[in-house]
Amino acid sequence: GLGLAISRQLARMMGGDVVATSAVNVGSCFVITVDFPEVNLPAKRIADLDVLPDPAVFTDKTVLLAEDNRTNRFLVQKLLKDLPLTLITAVNGKEAVDKVKEHKPDVVLMDMSMPNMDGLAATRAIRKMPQKQPHIIALTANAHRSDYEACIRAGMDSFLTKPVRRRDMMDALAAGFQMRSHND
Repeated sequence: GLGLAISRQLARMMGGDVVATSAVNVGSCFVITVDFPEVNLPAKRIADLDVLPDPAVFTDKTVLLAEDNRTNRFLVQKLLKDLPLTLITAVNGKEAVDKVKEHKPDVVLMDMSMPNMDGLAATRAIRKMPQKQPHIIALTANAHRSDYEACIRAGMDSFLTKPVRRRDMMDALAAGFQMRSHND
């Protein structure tokens, strides 16, 4: 139970991080990054290390960001501003549920701790809706295994921890769009 937390702490001490994503009945993916001293790699090799998802993956997609903290909303909006997608925001869980009904987003970025209805309760409510289901990604500062498990039990599909990096956000969204299209 402590392995992931210890690994993450070690990675952070080396200027990196550990991020876990998971999809029910598919599996989990653990990405470990660390900051090594600069090495002279050939230009082609350096380009291979920073392959981002194809921007076309985001075209005509709708993402709902359910986040009560204005600063966090601003940061996520900044991370996604250059992508060809529609971003809708909700400031609490109840509003997130209402906006899922109204806009039918492809992906929901769901904060766990919000007023009126937390992210877990909002996810359970969304999962009961008789409509095409969005891919729901937990967006939380809590990186404990128990938090991850609570998110999965509530019906979330994957998990991102704050502060989130642009690359991690883009990868999670691209995976969410892909998972949702497989479920069509």
